[in-house]
Amino acid sequence: GRSGRRLFAPPQILPSLLTAGACAAMAAVNAPAGIVDLNFANGRVLEGILYRKWNELSYVIVHAGNTRAKGEKRPIAAWGMSSAYAGPVPDQYGLRIDAYAGTPINAFRGDLSEVQFVTYDIPALVYRLKTPRRALIIGSGGGIDILAALSAGCPEINCVEINPAVVAAMRGPFRDFSGGLYLLPQVKVAVAEGRSFIQRDSSLY
Repeated sequence: GRSGRRLFAPPQILPSLLTAGACAAMAAVNAPAGIVDLNFANGRVLEGILYRKWNELSYVIVHAGNTRAKGEKRPIAAWGMSSAYAGPVPDQYGLRIDAYAGTPINAFRGDLSEVQFVTYDIPALVYRLKTPRRALIIGSGGGIDILAALSAGCPEINCVEINPAVVAAMRGPFRDFSGGLYLLPQVKVAVAEGRSFIQRDSSLY
C-alpha cells in the first residue's frame, strides 16, 4: 500500500483465502467419494462411466460402449466400416474426450483373427495398397488403428497420443481388456503433439 512505510494486505485477501480453502477442502472430500461430478454433457446424461480423468488438456472418460448387456449388441464403433463385413460384433468400450470425441477400445486377447473387422475399416485401406515396414499413427486413442496395423503384418508401429490420460487408461485399467496394445514390443507410444513429433522425427513411414 501507499500509507507511508506501512504495508498492508488488500481487503479482498481474506475472502480469496477462504474461497481457496473451501475449494481445496471440497476437492479433498470429493476425490474418494465422487459426490460432485460431471454426469451431464453435450445434451445427454453420461451413463455407465468406468473411468474418468481430468487433466490440463481435457476430460477423459471410458464408458461401457456395446458391452453393456449380452443381448444388446450395438453397431461396431469404427471410423467407417464396410457393409461387406458380416462377422461378429466385438466387445468394445467407448473412450471419449470432453464427452464428445470418441475412440473405441476393443476387446483383444492377442488373436488377430478375433478382430478381423479392422481389415474392413477405413484405416486398413492403406495396407491394401502396400505392406508397410513401419507405420505412424497420430492419435492412437483406444488402439483400433494399432489393431489394423498389426493385422497388416506391420513389424514396427510408432504411435503419437497427445493426451497422457488416454495413455494412462490404456496402460492401466484397460490394459488387460485391450490386450496390452500400448505395451507390445513392436508398438512404441509417445505422448506428444503429432506435427511437432513429425518435425523432430527423421524416420520414413
